[in-house]
Amino acid sequence: MAWHDKRDLPWCKIHDRWFSSPSHTDLDDTTLLVGIRMMQLSNRRGRQADGSGHVLNGAGGPMSIEAIAREAHSRPDRVRKAVRALVEVGTLRDLGDGLYSFPNVQAWQESPDAARKRESRGPADIPADIPADIPADIP
Repeated sequence: MAWHDKRDLPWCKIHDRWFSSPSHTDLDDTTLLVGIRMMQLSNRRGRQADGSGHVLNGAGGPMSIEAIAREAHSRPDRVRKAVRALVEVGTLRDLGDGLYSFPNVQAWQESPDAARKRESRGPADIPADIPADIPADIP
């Protein structure tokens, strides 16, 4: 299973460089936090085979600024400003038609070593004949 084929992941790894990178030095706290939330959203639904992460809505289309603002507990004007700033420094790409993408998100979410370990494990051995009525509280 490739990185982009994993089920939806409602989280993302935030490394120290998110805050200490020279390109982020002049970004304000709102921009950094909106960027983190957008990265979480891209990891939830938008992982791509090229290692990028698109910010998508539940239907698989571009997530609107208003929807991102709701998700980030912010205002649309603040999110627009944050998105512009993240695009200007190259952290985020504007692909047009309201679609935003983190170009290198996979490199920050899964190290080459972690990818090798995941690939060496192979697919999980889950029997297809598990009855649907097995209680969920059985460890």
